[in-house]
Amino acid sequence: MASASVPVSPYAPPAEGRAAGVTYLLVAYLFFLISRCFEVITVLVVHRNIYLMLLLTLFSVIAILFTGGLARALRSTPGILFVALTVWFWLGLPFSMWKGGTLGILLNNWMKSVPIFFVVAGLMSDFSSAKKALNAAGVGIVVAGVITFFTGGGGARFEGIGSFANANELAFHFLLGMIFAAYWISTSGWAKKILGGLGVVNCLLLVAKTGSRGGLIVLAMLMMFAIYRASMANRIKLIVAVSILGVAAISTISPESLDRYRTLFGDSGTTSAFDSAELSRESRAYHLRQSIELTLRHPVFGVGLGNFMPVSAELSAENGEDAAWRQTHNAYTQVSSESGIPGILLFLGIIASCWKTLLNLDKKAKEKGNEEVRKMAFALICAMAAYSVNSLFDSVAYGFYLPVLAGLVVGVRNAVLPGLEGEAIVTPAVSSPTLAGHAVRQPLPSFQPVSPGAQPLTARTPLPPRNPYKFG
Repeated sequence: MASASVPVSPYAPPAEGRAAGVTYLLVAYLFFLISRCFEVITVLVVHRNIYLMLLLTLFSVIAILFTGGLARALRSTPGILFVALTVWFWLGLPFSMWKGGTLGILLNNWMKSVPIFFVVAGLMSDFSSAKKALNAAGVGIVVAGVITFFTGGGGARFEGIGSFANANELAFHFLLGMIFAAYWISTSGWAKKILGGLGVVNCLLLVAKTGSRGGLIVLAMLMMFAIYRASMANRIKLIVAVSILGVAAISTISPESLDRYRTLFGDSGTTSAFDSAELSRESRAYHLRQSIELTLRHPVFGVGLGNFMPVSAELSAENGEDAAWRQTHNAYTQVSSESGIPGILLFLGIIASCWKTLLNLDKKAKEKGNEEVRKMAFALICAMAAYSVNSLFDSVAYGFYLPVLAGLVVGVRNAVLPGLEGEAIVTPAVSSPTLAGHAVRQPLPSFQPVSPGAQPLTARTPLPPRNPYKFG
């Protein structure tokens, strides 16, 4: 007898035989993305770019094509907005002030970053894979900290190698990764807690040595988040731990980094490091004003991706001022000045959509009394807060951070929402000639992630034979 087609849930994982494979691929992808192991191999071993991360991304894109993950990611609000923003960036290319520079940013930055969203969101199949994904990011940052401890250095400010050669970028990467390391610690046994705790301490000390003032602001915000969410007993422990780490950090960082931090509190100083930090602060404010002015001058398509520096230099010359040739140091005005008001609206729409999803997810998990999902939601809330605040101080709009965070948000939502709403993804027994091998929904009294090896349930009423989420 021919089997009838039954549609899967929009959050349905891949078929059982492929679920484990895509989970392993997701774990490997996030680990290598956060740990930067491939970059270290490129810089220290082979001494040339062999595009290992790009190859892994291409392999992962093929995987989501054949498992339906791409279709699930595309149907999400961030997925639609990422596509719209990409189209808008390309539409602005003919209007760019320097078309070669814009094309370079599109091909070498944006078009390599956007697929990360679809890979992460598309490969996440169920509650178990969501948990493993966040843990993989946490383990990855611990490994990155060990690598950077032995390969980094520098003068007044601690710097790493490759993309970590910028102290501000290094500080934000580790602060973001430590959020997932904290989640990993909270869900692990004592041995992993100790290992993860040592890794987090190492990362915190590395961040302190960078002298990144934006990093210090993000760290302070994350500490307030943690204290607010913790119980009274854990608040006391956290405050004591932070105090001890603060003393340790002050004793290990350079005097130049301390001078940079002092500028945040209005202190005065006469050292060259203090003067340099003050000039940097004034330069950031100056370029912020310039980026706003360029947004108003070019409100539709902007000046073109990657064109802020040369155009701002022309603007300085026009006003009889010396050109600094610096980035905006603000991701929001970076997008608005280089892609216009439509571009910044789409960019903000992605961020707002992620926030809305996470707050709703946390609310539903609280109503259901599901602490596991609340831990996931809180980790991602902290990560989005870190990105949102750091974007005020750094030009990170075209990097991989927003795509990977949005991918985690959409993936976790798709993985846990059916359970929170009282539904589970199941596969009926093969003995049923009309339902064999097709995923259906079943009500559950409470959240209960269904593992690939769980016994299937029997469908009550088949749905109409339409499956808009199957791809390939």
